[in-house]
Amino acid sequence: PGAPDAVHLVDYGAALRSSTPVDAIILSPLDSAVPLYYSERHLVRGVANEAILKEELPIVRREFPGAPIYLAVPPALTAGFADAMKTGNPVKSDADAIVVALR
Repeated sequence: PGAPDAVHLVDYGAALRSSTPVDAIILSPLDSAVPLYYSERHLVRGVANEAILKEELPIVRREFPGAPIYLAVPPALTAGFADAMKTGNPVKSDADAIVVALR
């Protein structure tokens, strides 16, 4: 799957805004700043796979103590996050984004 087009990036950002609280920290595999703007949330971009997620998660927890933390992935990219998708608490799953709360 290729990179999402502009419409999908806007829809992805809007999905993050509608499914997470305003103080959420959201880890995302996408590098684009478009979802950052439309989500109105703090995004940690470029978390491309589960190995990077495992490296970044302790840092995010340390830097944002007590903040709710989510992983948000476009449906076409979920294969790289199989464990997180199984262990996270599902918040949203549709054509725009799959969002799980991380523990």
